[in-house]
Amino acid sequence: MFGWLLQSLPQFILLLAVCAVLYLVPGYALLQWLWPAAARPLHPAERFALALGIGIALPPALLYAAHLIGLMWSTSATWLYLTLAGVALIAPTVFKIARRQQSPALSSSSRERGQMQARWTFALLIGMTLLALAIQLYMVNDLRAGMFGDSVHHTLMVRLLLERGGLFSSWQPYAPLTTFTYHFGFHSNAAFYAWLTGVPATLSTLIIGQVLNAATVPLIFIFTARALHGLGNSRWPLALAAGLWAGAFAGFVNLMPAFYVNWGRYTQLAGQLITMALAVAWFELIEASRRATLRRQTPLIALAALLTASLMLTHYIVLMFAVVIIGAYFLATVLREGNWRGAIKMLAPAAITALIALAFALPWIQNTLTSGLVRNTTTMATGAAGTNRQAAASALTSITPLFIRPWLLALAAVGLLAGLARRHWQAALFAVWALLMIVLVTPQTLGLPGAGVVEQFTTYIALYLPLMPLAGYALASGQDWLIDNLAPRLPKVDLPKVMAGLTAIVIAAICAFGLTWLPGIVNRNQQMLTAADEQAMQWIRDNVPADARFVVNTFPAYGGTLIAGSDGGWWITQLTGRWTNLPPMTYGSEKWEREDFYATTNDLVASLRGKPLTDLAPVAVNLTTAENLQRLRDADITHIYIGANATPGPDVADHIDVDALRNSDAFRMIYDQAGVLIFELVQ
Repeated sequence: MFGWLLQSLPQFILLLAVCAVLYLVPGYALLQWLWPAAARPLHPAERFALALGIGIALPPALLYAAHLIGLMWSTSATWLYLTLAGVALIAPTVFKIARRQQSPALSSSSRERGQMQARWTFALLIGMTLLALAIQLYMVNDLRAGMFGDSVHHTLMVRLLLERGGLFSSWQPYAPLTTFTYHFGFHSNAAFYAWLTGVPATLSTLIIGQVLNAATVPLIFIFTARALHGLGNSRWPLALAAGLWAGAFAGFVNLMPAFYVNWGRYTQLAGQLITMALAVAWFELIEASRRATLRRQTPLIALAALLTASLMLTHYIVLMFAVVIIGAYFLATVLREGNWRGAIKMLAPAAITALIALAFALPWIQNTLTSGLVRNTTTMATGAAGTNRQAAASALTSITPLFIRPWLLALAAVGLLAGLARRHWQAALFAVWALLMIVLVTPQTLGLPGAGVVEQFTTYIALYLPLMPLAGYALASGQDWLIDNLAPRLPKVDLPKVMAGLTAIVIAAICAFGLTWLPGIVNRNQQMLTAADEQAMQWIRDNVPADARFVVNTFPAYGGTLIAGSDGGWWITQLTGRWTNLPPMTYGSEKWEREDFYATTNDLVASLRGKPLTDLAPVAVNLTTAENLQRLRDADITHIYIGANATPGPDVADHIDVDALRNSDAFRMIYDQAGVLIFELVQ
């Protein structure tokens, strides 16, 4: 890895510069204006992390705002946005109108200790973030595009955003779909990166996926630190230390979220990052409402509303996770206050914030309600999709070791016990959040409706959000306890400084541990678009008529309601412009140009496989039978494409019988390179 990093150092530095301009400049600028004096001051490391989270949340909000007023986005618009962000960042300094945050008066020793804490916390966080990004980029350095099936339609959405200059409705020329209702936070980030750098959609989707994965480290740091803010004593920054431990665990120890690369699950990751930034803003708003007037809270209300609206656009399910996090924190704060007058005082800014966010996102919500997403959700919730599918979606299985490492789960349990013993209710809240996320999967256990709406998998891969901070609190709380108990016995030893040094050493060891296993987690057997497929795509563009129609490998998915692809053939339409029988996965939730498109698409595959799509047993599809030849000709099919890498393989999913094609006079092989086969149907 180190050889690759040295060789790629100029590109890595350039990427860092682009990300700094794209995310940190707007994020810091917004914090300059919207983190008021009424709020608790941010440490430099916290300010960096929150600025990054805000920067990630801005692209979807900007694209959506431009869409509402009828403006197209472009490279020029991106540079104008970043220029204005830069001006907003430096203007308060230039004109000396920045409202300085006033901190309580500190003694010289306390001030020196605070500066030391700020320096070593910031240095550790930056180091972990840069190393996480380097590892993520190294993991995918030989990939051609995002992995697995999700990356196909995510890349297509990014491509359409770039081609249409923002949000769109028609998916032509790639698919006969007439609405766009999918959450687009991740896609906006990938599009902004492409506008800024000029790279194609395939590459921007892949790169931004890794940038967001690395951003987990600083975002979970600040999420932890601000939730635990104020715990411990003046000698040891318990909250900051817990955040550092949580970042190390999430970035270099736990399999999630790094493993998302194998699924291309970047849309949910973007939602999780915005959720952590959103939670920080809401925590501060709730705390400020206890001591500040509503007028002084206005900047925080604006910031929290912006982040909330952005999450509404970024991921619908993750929004539910955010609601339980904020709701639980609010309720716990009310109970701590112990009087309803205080609760009403806190409720006013919270209600205003929620209403502003809802008002901004309302047109998009209305647009979403017109799509098949609502139909699909209702089908799952009512069990119309089948009791087996509903049961599978809401089943609770073990979360170890795939989703949470066993010893980290044990450490989180220790953190819960420590929080209860020390009466640190903020620490116990992490466990409450994890429990509420599980309840979203199985609401029927409490007699509530909605089983199957939030799938087990979606929740399990996000459980690192509450459990890594709880594990981090366990260690930081233990350090705090040691300092308290050893200080009287070792009066001449600067225990906080010793503990900070030990923390840095252990975190460095954790990062080194990550280097030993993280680069190997990418399962290249799950890569659909290989170098051989890209070569074949170029050949198709050069040698196959533009009106050619391909049949590619497909299999039933989502309980037989949709078809999915299993090799590079799924990329043909967006990379060559040729039609295939496999549309993007969103054909099950968007509206169609023809009312019969959904049924026709599924029926062709069902008839070719000789079984209904609800029969999920894998089939070797013989296209050479007289019946199937007639079906192909009736559908004007001209070519068959077999990709270089099948994922899932023939023992799990349907596959076209290649031997039958080779031995049939009805088909002529016209391409055979590096595992890719193309057959022409003889007319």
